[in-house]
Amino acid sequence: MASKNETETGGTENTKSFIKNYWPKAMMIAGGAGLVGAAVWLTARYLRESKKRSRLKELELLNVEREVEASSDQMAVLLETGTYLGDISGEDGKKAL
Repeated sequence: MASKNETETGGTENTKSFIKNYWPKAMMIAGGAGLVGAAVWLTARYLRESKKRSRLKELELLNVEREVEASSDQMAVLLETGTYLGDISGEDGKKAL
């Protein structure tokens, strides 16, 4: 029987594969923002690719990715971009995190 997490995310293998494919890129892109930036970027990317979204939500998530890419301050990413990601993603964001 699948756990609740597996059912909601489409299976842990898909999630593991997604993280395995994108984690090195997330670390490279985040640069000075470090692990926090990589986690925020990876979450935004996961949400963008996980299901169809309105054009506005798609642009908001893309904006989060770009802000992380441009930032070199780990605290700024956490406080600004991370909070914004939480606001725009709602319940999906909680599941992704």
